[in-house]
Amino acid sequence: LAAISWPTGVKLKRYLAAIVLPLLVVSVLCIQLWPFTLAFRQNADDNLYHSIALNGDLGSMIEYSIAEAENQGRIGNFISAPIKFTTNYLLDHHLAMILGVIIFFAMYIMSFRYLEAVCNARISVLATLVAVAFIPLVGNGHLPPNAFPLAFSLPFLLLISLRHWLLGIDWNADNGRLKVILGKLALLPLILNNEYTMVLAVIFTLLEAWCGVGAAEGKTRYSSTRWPGYIARLAGNQKFYLDLLVIFLAAASYIAY
Repeated sequence: LAAISWPTGVKLKRYLAAIVLPLLVVSVLCIQLWPFTLAFRQNADDNLYHSIALNGDLGSMIEYSIAEAENQGRIGNFISAPIKFTTNYLLDHHLAMILGVIIFFAMYIMSFRYLEAVCNARISVLATLVAVAFIPLVGNGHLPPNAFPLAFSLPFLLLISLRHWLLGIDWNADNGRLKVILGKLALLPLILNNEYTMVLAVIFTLLEAWCGVGAAEGKTRYSSTRWPGYIARLAGNQKFYLDLLVIFLAAASYIAY
């Protein structure tokens, strides 16, 4: 033991960040994930969707989706209702239940990976550990293996994953503009899913603009936090303008409906 070169100072910090903290996160994830795969719980909404999906046909599900969208005035129900029907039906099976739990937790992990990339700060591992540790406080009605959380976490995961992919697309690269435009348009149905995804889209757009993502040459990561610096980062930021267009289309569709 005396002959081993134990890490100290900066090396110790790197050692803890590279090995100990990830192992701690994995341990906490396993502890938190395992109970969710051993039971089948449903809240009131889940019981309704499960009953319709189990006993009804495709026509019944479409009819209820339309009726729910009209009664609540939510155009996003045309997207979220099929997700609820499908997940409630599939979560009778244990493998599907495990997949649902993985999707729910993957949403948190991907969220922090995205924030890490945007803010250029190594926060994903520690933030995941903190979030997962406090997840039980949310309450059983809004946690897996209920199907209801998947109606939100699945669109969240797809929205964040798509935005994370778009971060690495250079507007001026070959086919870069086409990829960015198609990617931004693909965000539209995800944003329309519910009000929460719409709020997230606005927050992510402002965050990326503030951090200089997609800014013109020489203005990325602008150091000034004053308003002139903020405006300078938006000059020539085509990604920002496309985000505004998609959010406008989503909000206009929602209000018009």
